[in-house]
Amino acid sequence: MTRKEITKGDWELLQDEYWCEVQVKNPLKSICAINSNIEEFKANGKLISNAPKLFEALQGLVSYCEENKVGAELEFAKDVLLKSVL
Repeated sequence: MTRKEITKGDWELLQDEYWCEVQVKNPLKSICAINSNIEEFKANGKLISNAPKLFEALQGLVSYCEENKVGAELEFAKDVLLKSVL
């Protein structure tokens, strides 16, 4: 599986009543920004801001399942990882 580079650093969600942005502080970089008060966008912002940690957890799960030959959802997890690195 080819490993692609993602934006390094802790992703942070900043938001107020009408706006949300996911950014990395060092170096300062905006991952995405949305001007809206729609709750769905705010929920998506929370998910996006945790994407690097979720990706890392999924990689660990796949490695564990492969090493221990367990996990009914291993193929699904591999598929998600492959789609995430394209």
